[in-house]
Amino acid sequence: LVSYDVSGVVVEVVLKEGASFLIEDYVPAWVGIEYAAQAVAAWAGLQAIQDDKEAKIGLLLSCRRYKSIRPRFILGEVLKVHAIEDFSDGQMGAYSCSIYDEAGMEVVMVSLNTFMPENVKEIKGMAV
Repeated sequence: LVSYDVSGVVVEVVLKEGASFLIEDYVPAWVGIEYAAQAVAAWAGLQAIQDDKEAKIGLLLSCRRYKSIRPRFILGEVLKVHAIEDFSDGQMGAYSCSIYDEAGMEVVMVSLNTFMPENVKEIKGMAV
């Protein structure tokens, strides 16, 4: 966690040996979707803590306009993931996310849509 406020969060991802999705000495750039989703989850958890509530399970519904200017992230790299809330009605959410490399260049842009059910049991048995 680098920083957060009422509108979003900035987190760091350090690509080191044993990292999830690591292939030899790199992680494919499409994994940026996961990094962005984890940043959104961290922000939602922090918001719950601030509101003196328990963090809830959230679901990634869709990814829109994923754009990466690189095919991969390299072992040893430190990435900064920014996630900003565009919309939320308490259950459905939309987020604009960006990933920056160590030089401060925006290397990934993506929009995520999420769902946070009031009761996880509501989604049990739903077709996916």
